[in-house]
Amino acid sequence: MSKIHMRFLSLMLVIFLLLPGCNGPSGAADSSNARGDVKISQIGLNPGDSMAFNELLMELFSDAVTEDSVSFHYVLEHPENYGISMDEVTLGDALLPTEDDLDESRELLKELKSFDYKNLSENQQLIYDILMGNVTAALEGYDYALYETLFSPTIGVQTQLPITMSEYAFRSEDDVNDYIALLKDVKRYYGQLLNIEKEKSRQGLFMADFTVDAIVSQCEAFIKDPENNMLLEIFEEKLTQELPDLTDAQKQEYIQKNKNAVMNDVIPAYKEIIQVLTDLKGTGKNDGGLAGFEKGKEYYTHLVQGNTGSSRSVDEMIEMVDKSISQDLTLIGLLYSKDAELFTKMTEVMPPETEPVKILQSLQKAILNEFPQPVSDVFNVKSVHESIGENASPAFYMLPALDATDSNTIYINSYYGRNDDPVYLYTTLAHEGYPGHLYQNTYFYSTNPHPIRKLIANTGYAEGWATYVEQLSYQYLTNDINVANALAANQEFSLALSTRIDMGVNYEGWTRDDTLDYLNQFNIGDEETADAIFDAVVAEPGNYLSYYVGYLEFQELRKTAQKRLGDSFDPVAYHEFLLNLGPAPFDLILDRMESWIHDYSQLDGERTPEAA
Repeated sequence: MSKIHMRFLSLMLVIFLLLPGCNGPSGAADSSNARGDVKISQIGLNPGDSMAFNELLMELFSDAVTEDSVSFHYVLEHPENYGISMDEVTLGDALLPTEDDLDESRELLKELKSFDYKNLSENQQLIYDILMGNVTAALEGYDYALYETLFSPTIGVQTQLPITMSEYAFRSEDDVNDYIALLKDVKRYYGQLLNIEKEKSRQGLFMADFTVDAIVSQCEAFIKDPENNMLLEIFEEKLTQELPDLTDAQKQEYIQKNKNAVMNDVIPAYKEIIQVLTDLKGTGKNDGGLAGFEKGKEYYTHLVQGNTGSSRSVDEMIEMVDKSISQDLTLIGLLYSKDAELFTKMTEVMPPETEPVKILQSLQKAILNEFPQPVSDVFNVKSVHESIGENASPAFYMLPALDATDSNTIYINSYYGRNDDPVYLYTTLAHEGYPGHLYQNTYFYSTNPHPIRKLIANTGYAEGWATYVEQLSYQYLTNDINVANALAANQEFSLALSTRIDMGVNYEGWTRDDTLDYLNQFNIGDEETADAIFDAVVAEPGNYLSYYVGYLEFQELRKTAQKRLGDSFDPVAYHEFLLNLGPAPFDLILDRMESWIHDYSQLDGERTPEAA
């Protein structure tokens, strides 16, 4: 029910990814139908569940994963086990919503309301609550379709699609043929996206010129050396590694077909992006944040509540972030006052491991005092191709298939010099790996959740969790708690400033000068830094909030649990609760945490006398 049909983008990174072996679908009560596959209505059904509600969930799941071939391929390794098939190979459609789309969402909302909430199991009630929130938000967002960001320097489709296709698993020759067909579909798909950009221009909602320049520069870098394009280089490696039984003749045939698709379809598609955006440059009516558009503040509120999973108003988020910045400064000042050598010690910290694979292996053991045992120790570490390095994230984790979570891949971007800093690399891998995205995803999938949970994951939960555990990872760097706390506070302060500027520019209407003045309050302002942050939050509004507001919400949850449980608080049990519950808006997590605290307190009361 998305406003613009680009669902596959939410599945490929989180940026928005994986568990050993191939687990079967949860609760497959009946494993036969006319095609020899499972009955789709039985997938995900567990004792106590409403069968009628499960049928709706599986219908929604099937519709979503067959909307485009990338979703279909990335969400499920064995769709036949779920009674799902897809004949057409397509990237889907990127179209503005119609009245029919609006009616579909209204009908879904009506259908959801027809279920008796009390007759649903606890797991189904959580899914129901998430869906109700998502559909309601979708209905509220139809008027903002033209405000959505499609192309952008770092998280835009033109950057993400090459990465997604480079990780497209070749499980069989059919996958190779589908992959090539998808490359041939890129020009059509991008053409639809560019039509939306043209409509944005007509409506006075086109991007700022400096954002156009950044995207054009990124596209030019991607196609600069066609004969050595990343999609050519990586394709050959994948054929050899993933389909070793192919003959040399078969490999050469596929290599030529892939080259033809890249040269005749993909590269021309990027040239068209360059041409269309260049032609539209100068038609934008606003060179600032969303606040400069007529409904910009309203859209920003809608956007960040969806991105963060927080029900707080933007004004409340501003207050929360301002308070956090003040606390960080107070803590940093206090720590420096206690130790005149603190800064030197911070610059001299050396992690226990400095090589990516060994860092991830060491983190698996280091986290056990606060987190449950990881369910997967399998991962690959790869480098971002240099042709997209400047515009790709410093690091990211590729999401796994729901039924094949033993393919963890973490990318490190060597373009960013900070990755040469051992402390930064260590904490970044904690964010992406253990106990971050890789750990959280594999753990949750190991609980055999309903398949629909894969598609309704919450970005604020995902990035908030990864930021929350990244901050905790500083304690694994050194035995000097003051140094660890100072390093963590510095990192938190930096992210908080960017988040505050995001809200200042997009909600309060800050200009470049306002951004510079704000940074100068902390004696860290220079025009280059201010411009870089300003450009980033204009091009990708709300992105920082997924990380930092999500992190602060996790902090608030932990404070609540610790206050309520006192000395009984056990971080391992607490984190196990969060991991088992899985991605959800924070209000729903808090509501379930109240029940968990009640049950945990009772269990603890029963254990204490026995221990004594």
